[in-house]
Amino acid sequence: MAPQRVSTLLGELDPAFIVKRPKIDRLFQDEEFATFILRLFAFTGLLHWIDIQGAWTFVLFPGTAGGRYYTINIGRHEVAFSSLPRGSHGGVHAIVMDRLIYDFAYVRTWVEAHGGGFQDDAYSSAMPRSVLVHFTGGFAEAQQFLRLEGVRRALIAYWAEALIDINERGVESVFSRFHNWNAVAEIRSRLTGTMSSAISSPVLPGLGLETAPAPKRP
Repeated sequence: MAPQRVSTLLGELDPAFIVKRPKIDRLFQDEEFATFILRLFAFTGLLHWIDIQGAWTFVLFPGTAGGRYYTINIGRHEVAFSSLPRGSHGGVHAIVMDRLIYDFAYVRTWVEAHGGGFQDDAYSSAMPRSVLVHFTGGFAEAQQFLRLEGVRRALIAYWAEALIDINERGVESVFSRFHNWNAVAEIRSRLTGTMSSAISSPVLPGLGLETAPAPKRP
């Protein structure tokens, strides 16, 4: 059965019969987390690759040491995650993107101001030119990061190439057995509803997908 058909059927199931439903409920009961995830999926265009779920995976509250809200993998390595907060400093947010991000000096300034940094080739299975960008804070800060000029361009440059490559090779992620199909179906349903209600608007209402330009120097 095609992955898209699986997602459709899962979306039609009675919630009482959905496996891992408590994790989905936990996601959407946390307004800040849910808003960020909806923004992330819309921002990255990941749902355009819905037919190759399993090659990319979305896992809610995985059993990773230290605890995480979610992890997204493309193939063998993670490309985005948010850890649970520790103390008063918030959690760690990390996204893998292309080194094109280095062309945007303000992004480095912002990341370093939020206790973060950049790590080239953090994963041995990553494609060339990968850089892991990480910083600390809540989901408000994570949403702000997505709006920085250059972030979307660098992210899509890496994610799109990685998705095309894994699709051409026809392989699944080693994490496919943990993929939350029903969560993706719910996210797709909510984003589709948002798009339908704002078809004439270039920006999704409430999702803040407009890009924030770097501050001009005096």
